[in-house]
Amino acid sequence: MVISQGKSISLEQALQTFFPDQDISVPITLLSRLVTEADRIELVEGTALSAVFRVHLCTEYPVLADTVDYIKLRERTANDKEAYYLQCARFMPVLEPIIPYYQGMVFSGEYSAILTRGTENKDSGVLRRRNEHIYEVLQNSILSAYAKATQQQLDKVFANSQLIDMFNIALLHTCMYDLVDSEPFTAPSSHPLMFSFDELEERAATTKNREDFIAFQGLRQRYERASEALDQLPVCKQGITVVHFDPRPENIFPSTKYRPIGDPEFACVNLPEYDLARLLNWDVRENTKAYIFLRNKLEVTRRGKHVFDINAGVIVERVHHLQKISLIRTYSALLGRNDPAARGYEVLLKLNFT
Repeated sequence: MVISQGKSISLEQALQTFFPDQDISVPITLLSRLVTEADRIELVEGTALSAVFRVHLCTEYPVLADTVDYIKLRERTANDKEAYYLQCARFMPVLEPIIPYYQGMVFSGEYSAILTRGTENKDSGVLRRRNEHIYEVLQNSILSAYAKATQQQLDKVFANSQLIDMFNIALLHTCMYDLVDSEPFTAPSSHPLMFSFDELEERAATTKNREDFIAFQGLRQRYERASEALDQLPVCKQGITVVHFDPRPENIFPSTKYRPIGDPEFACVNLPEYDLARLLNWDVRENTKAYIFLRNKLEVTRRGKHVFDINAGVIVERVHHLQKISLIRTYSALLGRNDPAARGYEVLLKLNFT
């Protein structure tokens, strides 16, 4: 059932109203099955446009009038790695506060599935508050140790949003290591870790602005130089874990207390440097060193051992080269679709290559 302003209407009626030009038989069948098979269902909230049910105490499936365009733009499946990542993480109490609640229509076949994340990450339940407490106690312990080691005032450490992001990334890496052998993350990805510059150039060539494209072509030497330098640096295999792979600022929800990180659709088993390099506009050296400290402290707490056994400077250099590679890669994508955000990446490229 879908609840709207206190009145009950059938699921079929609601979907037909919201999606008048679409065949709704497939989503009705799948959603009805989800409701039938659920161990427990509770209404979270109902408005004129949506009804949100919690199924199995962890997943929310709203029906939203404004999701129809999103359905057309992006395809997902109910068993994709993003859903698996979020669901597994939500079952780890300490991670719940930094995992956005995922919402969306779950379709199959032609419609696939969509999982949109709510940015408020709010819930008033007792279980939620208990998990917040677990997270806060651990965060306070680890960041207090960091403040002492770096001789910084504790209030300044907690006011540093970049450091909070470093802690959250380190915590995700530490906990998600438990899933390092899981098939969704070890399976070959259709989203390569590294592109050749020829591939990036082909993608950028569709831009309408020829001057921008010519400027992009001039980045080849820098891209290839950064790639070669990265290949020559040693790696710390003990640091390998399930990485998010796209923790860009756009995927971090700053309006919430714990700054949860969403959109892990490219999550895979790899080195943590790939995540660190995606966090743009920050001091690579200081924040990478902070990550190493925080991750080691978390690993000692969870498994009783450090994971980084090579010079921190090597990790810093790897992140530095990967950040340049990541900037050029993202810039090519933005150019290819004539996204105005490309201008911002032009500025970042100049800052990072001067």
